[in-house]
Amino acid sequence: MSCLVCDHPFGSKRSLRRHMMSHMGKRASSCLEEPKHLRVRKKTVPKGEKQARCDECGKRFACLSHVESHMRAHRERFDLEAALQQHMAVHSREKPLSCDRVALPDGHGSGSGSVMQSPGPRSQQPSQNQTGRTSRSQAATWVECLRTFVLLIQMFVVLQQSIVQQLLMMRRRRRRRRMAIIKAMLKRRVWAYPRTQQWWDDVVPDFDNNTFIRNFRVSWESFTYICSRLSPVLERKMTNFRLSIPVHKRIAVALWRLATNSDYQSVSRLFGVGVSTACNCVQDFCLAVINVLLPEHIETPDAARLTEMAAVFDGSWRVPQCVGVIDSNHIPILAPEEFPRDFYNRNGWHSIILQGIVDGKGRFWDVSVGHPGSAEDADVLRQSHFFMETVKDGQFFSVAGQQIGHYIIGDPAYPLQPWLMKPFTDEDRLTQQQRNYNTRLNRAWTVVETAFRRLKGRWRCLSKRNDCQLELTKKMALACCVLHNICEEYGDEYVEEAALVEKEQPPVHVLQECQEEGAAVRAALTRRFSSN
Repeated sequence: MSCLVCDHPFGSKRSLRRHMMSHMGKRASSCLEEPKHLRVRKKTVPKGEKQARCDECGKRFACLSHVESHMRAHRERFDLEAALQQHMAVHSREKPLSCDRVALPDGHGSGSGSVMQSPGPRSQQPSQNQTGRTSRSQAATWVECLRTFVLLIQMFVVLQQSIVQQLLMMRRRRRRRRMAIIKAMLKRRVWAYPRTQQWWDDVVPDFDNNTFIRNFRVSWESFTYICSRLSPVLERKMTNFRLSIPVHKRIAVALWRLATNSDYQSVSRLFGVGVSTACNCVQDFCLAVINVLLPEHIETPDAARLTEMAAVFDGSWRVPQCVGVIDSNHIPILAPEEFPRDFYNRNGWHSIILQGIVDGKGRFWDVSVGHPGSAEDADVLRQSHFFMETVKDGQFFSVAGQQIGHYIIGDPAYPLQPWLMKPFTDEDRLTQQQRNYNTRLNRAWTVVETAFRRLKGRWRCLSKRNDCQLELTKKMALACCVLHNICEEYGDEYVEEAALVEKEQPPVHVLQECQEEGAAVRAALTRRFSSN
């Protein structure tokens, strides 16, 4: 705030109010008087006692202390005047001093570009002060740089120490984690139930070939072949938390389940694995057999193989051009949730139909499984994949004046076709030639009976009721057919067991004969069998 009359600034309202009173005539002093710090307080003392005198203004004082304080005011006023003159030189742009080394360029001084002469002793004093001031500022700058550098070094050292500590902590954590994993793998107290594996680890390795066949239905050679082929599919990776089950043990679990039809709890206790693990082993094994081994061991024969199979039937049972025998068998199952009546067969139990065609050595070369138990054999044949790709395109030759190609043999439930021969049904009215024909076909038809008997004798899951889901039962039936072929190819001994109790198969529904397509071929074969 300032005065409205003389624009004198004040720091408080009280000072401003006291000042305004001087303008109204209530005070003898004025703001234009001599400054307060230059005024000397007057005392009423005798005139003769003022002996001290000021050298600047000639005033007298009673004591020397007053003179000293008065002289201090003169010095402050001198400093203010010197600062004012220096500031006014900025406005007037006057430069009274000049450098004694380098001349100023044109327009910036009185020199003409040459080096000036050194000034006198009075002009040398400011340059020395300026040099000292510059040296002190440079020294201060260097000190600040050194402090900054030291601070950066300290920060770098601290950062390095923190990084090293973090690395050490990470290394300790990894070490602790490894030790915890090793302890967990050794103890297995929380996440794995302790089970004994003594039978598999100590007893099974000492089995001879016959004992191994009686327990697992395959020989050691066949077992090794299956493990080598399915190892890329069934092998599991080792983890830090649990050791994986070896491939040969997983296959042995599945073989035991298929061979004995035991429940999963019994398999779990015998092999020392979990119940769910045993179930997964069976499912994985059946799927791997279907994907890997089925295309190699059950495949539609080509022309060369058809000729070989026809030679086997002709040499063993004197049935020329025959390449297989077809039959179907019922597999007991639980009543499915969807359409249970469709799976109810004539004997009063639920089943699915397994249709197979075998060659002269008792090996399946076509399999169809999954049709409901109430279906007829002829309907199963028409819906099978084999019906679309029959053996009509085989090699032909002349039999009693009739061109006959390769064919298969079936029971009276199948329709008579040029590629499917069946016996005569009316036994009371048959001629001797027809009886000879039936005898030849019945002898050859025994090969499929033997094949199904050995199939169900090896793998009890097909002869007893299977409590698995319907889809898994189908996969198990296909896997058992593939395993049967492997056993027959490797010559594994079939062990007949008297304890096998199988449900009675439903009776065969004889298909009524009419004017059928294969009658001419059957008549030619009848004449051929009578002549030989």
